[in-house]
Amino acid sequence: MIRNIGFSDRGRTDIRIAGLSTRLQGGADPTLSQVWTNGAGSAGIYMYEFAKDATNNIFFEIQLPHEWKSGTTVYPHVHWLPKTLGAAGKLVQWGLEYMLIPFGGVAAANSTIITGKTHMPTDTTLDALRHYVTSIGSGINMSAITDTSPMFMCRLFRDGTAGAGNDDYDDTCYLMEFDLHIETWRLGDRVTTW
Repeated sequence: MIRNIGFSDRGRTDIRIAGLSTRLQGGADPTLSQVWTNGAGSAGIYMYEFAKDATNNIFFEIQLPHEWKSGTTVYPHVHWLPKTLGAAGKLVQWGLEYMLIPFGGVAAANSTIITGKTHMPTDTTLDALRHYVTSIGSGINMSAITDTSPMFMCRLFRDGTAGAGNDDYDDTCYLMEFDLHIETWRLGDRVTTW
């Protein structure tokens, strides 16, 4: 069996959901904001801006690819930027609400919510417009999923109301991307017919 060819050097890869490829509900939406221009009147570059003291949501779905090693844990995380300098020890809490539905399976009655606030790099202050990554939860156990093509239905949110020690960064932040780290083990999974 050929392993790890065409993917990352350690048999892991990312499933990426770009921030601007997601859906909004029309209620607790982040704001689409201009972050940069060329300084001479360009249209600029826009990103979703997640508020402080609010819970802003975006929605998306993920199908795990056939090269995902069935049964292995997946690790959600978010790439983001603080809008302004944050004081020492300030944190942004991100959350993921999801429903995992195996191929041919029946969805559970209730969704699951996990959160994360520890960012990398670990700075004493949050630097304005610095690229940070925050892991959400400690991994999603997929050991019961033995078939290909499981689906995640997802809501990603900044829990700006979580309070001191959880989300106490005093400004908005910009979402770049949501990712799932997955383990891969071959170029493709078994042939599936449907």
